[in-house]
Amino acid sequence: MTRFDPAFVMIPGIDLVQFERTIYGRDGSPNDYQKCGQALLELLHGIRIGRSLFGYDDQHVGIAHTRLAGAVSHLLMDRNFPIGDEAFMAILSYAEHLRLLFRASAYENMDHIINAAGVPAANGQLQFANRGLLMLFLCWSLDSEIDVDIDHLFKESPVGAHAMLVSLLSGISTISERAYARRVALMARVDLLDARPLPSQLLNAASEYYMHCTYADVPNKHACKPIINKWFREAALREGAKENFWQAVQKARPTIVVCLEWFHVHHAMYRCYYASLLQLKKRFRLVAIYHPSETDDEAIALFDKAVPMPGEYVSIQNLIEAINAESPDIIYYPSIGMGPNYLAASNLRLAPLQVISPGHPASSHSPTIDYIISERDI
Repeated sequence: MTRFDPAFVMIPGIDLVQFERTIYGRDGSPNDYQKCGQALLELLHGIRIGRSLFGYDDQHVGIAHTRLAGAVSHLLMDRNFPIGDEAFMAILSYAEHLRLLFRASAYENMDHIINAAGVPAANGQLQFANRGLLMLFLCWSLDSEIDVDIDHLFKESPVGAHAMLVSLLSGISTISERAYARRVALMARVDLLDARPLPSQLLNAASEYYMHCTYADVPNKHACKPIINKWFREAALREGAKENFWQAVQKARPTIVVCLEWFHVHHAMYRCYYASLLQLKKRFRLVAIYHPSETDDEAIALFDKAVPMPGEYVSIQNLIEAINAESPDIIYYPSIGMGPNYLAASNLRLAPLQVISPGHPASSHSPTIDYIISERDI
């Protein structure tokens, strides 16, 4: 059994003790607060990409998560910790992972931070203004024991409330009846979604909202997608993406660019679509666009050509340039929703024909997708 030393717990890629030293040892200087903010974002990013405790029993995992949550609480409850607009959006972009951390701890939620940020009114209700309102937007969760009036929040701060709404709906699941009821109610409020450009920091949350709404069991659950598509199209164009409007030309073996979100041999996408892609290869030249971390050599061997995306993540600019370089006759998305930049690409005209299959069983609602290949077709 792994020895547990309560004074030194390491999370792979996350040094718990160093995080505590950074947070609790701050001296109040701007430079120290900058270090604390960076440490918080690095912690939340680690949670997003799957870093967690291994080798400890349930009791000790809970202790470590509670220590992390306690240090985060200490920082967010410090009224001198500066949170401007940019820092607010940066932290809110990881709000779902912040909520997961507290859910895994003895705190269960961040209501204690909200209570400390609010000012009790004569009627016993908490009132929020300025920094307190930012804390409410960052820390309120669907599992909170505090009720909020979403319409009132939109009147108080439309930008902050809208960002909170997108973040709340990015979660994949709920674990209580209260959280489920709130999620259902918020998903019905498509009228609150703002068609204006979304801050770039929230595009990851928006892509998770796009994907996870598919699995909800509420009426009109896909009504959010036209607005989300608009956000991603605008984001791609802001990054300098260029559309192509050439006409299809008859060829002996036309080129299909296949945009792969996840396609390694152990993934469901490979099991579902390998055979159909093998059939396509008989009549078409298949070019895979992919990130090396999301597939493997055996899966990529299926294609006539494979174009890996450089860097730690797929960028919109690199993806669009790689697609355009192939002058595709057809673009095929076996799925859309597991990566934000493929979602952006699917809302641009990059080939005469653009096709999806139900990698996530729902329509894309994208005006630049021409056809969907159904299970019967496959």
